[in-house]
Amino acid sequence: MINDKTIWTFWEPKDKMPGYVKLCIETWKVFFSDYRVVILDYSNLHNFLPKDFYDESLYENFSLPKQADAIRAAVLYLYGGIWLDADTIITSSKIKYFFENPSNFSIFSSHIGVLKAKKGSIICFNWFQECQKRILNYRKIKESNGDLRQFEAYYYLGNGPLNPNIETFKNNKNEVVIFNRVKNKVIMEAFWRTKDENKEGNAIVNYQEFYFLNDYSDFVLENEAGLLMLHNSWTPYSYKNLNIEDFLICKNTLSGIFLKILNLDFGKMYMDIRDRLYLRSLQANPLSFQSKYGTAKTRIQNQLSYKLGQAMILNSKSILGYLIMPMALLSIIISHKQEQKIYQEKIKKDPSLKLPPLESYPDYKEALKEKECLTYKLGESLIKANKTWYKDGYVKLWFEIRKLQGS
Repeated sequence: MINDKTIWTFWEPKDKMPGYVKLCIETWKVFFSDYRVVILDYSNLHNFLPKDFYDESLYENFSLPKQADAIRAAVLYLYGGIWLDADTIITSSKIKYFFENPSNFSIFSSHIGVLKAKKGSIICFNWFQECQKRILNYRKIKESNGDLRQFEAYYYLGNGPLNPNIETFKNNKNEVVIFNRVKNKVIMEAFWRTKDENKEGNAIVNYQEFYFLNDYSDFVLENEAGLLMLHNSWTPYSYKNLNIEDFLICKNTLSGIFLKILNLDFGKMYMDIRDRLYLRSLQANPLSFQSKYGTAKTRIQNQLSYKLGQAMILNSKSILGYLIMPMALLSIIISHKQEQKIYQEKIKKDPSLKLPPLESYPDYKEALKEKECLTYKLGESLIKANKTWYKDGYVKLWFEIRKLQGS
């Protein structure tokens, strides 16, 4: 159920979200665990926004950032709640003043990356209505091969239709409250710049220097007022490509903020990353990998299915073998369980002894053939029959064996 305790954001597609952006969203859950976080993308958008709410050309003619501008106007009008751009960090519960203020619409200066609105807000209504007009106008001019340059501004569906709307109601505190972005320190690099007049005035340079080229995380946490707005378009491309773990080992302001706010165990994380890098180096040298971890083929042959199938084939070659087969199979099962127990105890004491995933072995694809052989299939069928013995599992096993022998 959607209510005003909902935080909305948009990222298309959400599974391609950079590691550092995922960490931003995790900070929301730390301080506002009672809020529902809804990450919109094309896979779920129309669960919340009717397909015909906007003209379909919105998704064909406009960039993702412009689509997100129109989408936020719509969902805030329909449901209310909080809109946070995905690259927003919540640093403490101090931001409650913004989340809980009684106005129908709230904004920091003219930054639409963080908004608060009540369902049915007149600001949001006028905003989405103007978006629809602009979407249709753009489509009309495009279809007539007209000049579209005047419509290419980044704010065409964002501040373009929103700012005049806010201006109309700015003196009505019931309808709109505007918070100062610098005073409330939501653009921290701007606040940082005010502390030193010698700082470079270029906003992009300041952003990159402050968050990525140095570690000012202590400065941030000493001065934070609850929320930080980042600028993903200004983030250096090299950082956008990093997964969560690789980003966190960078020594810069953002990684420092995340480690402290999310209370992450850096020591454990470092060990995991070190082990993964070591595994990569071994994969590059198959002989070294094999000497340390063996082969995927050997590991599959050491699985219970293969062991049981092998015993069934060997014991089916004589009458005596058939007679002792049940005891032989039971012995294998008991022995296998004991081996697994010993292995689990070892890796509990020393996690570095844990074997890597089968998929990481150089011979993995070749080894998969072992799972298709008669030996493995027989054992697999026996295990399945044993689990469903009360449903004629062993009768079905007999037919399964005949089928496997035939194939």
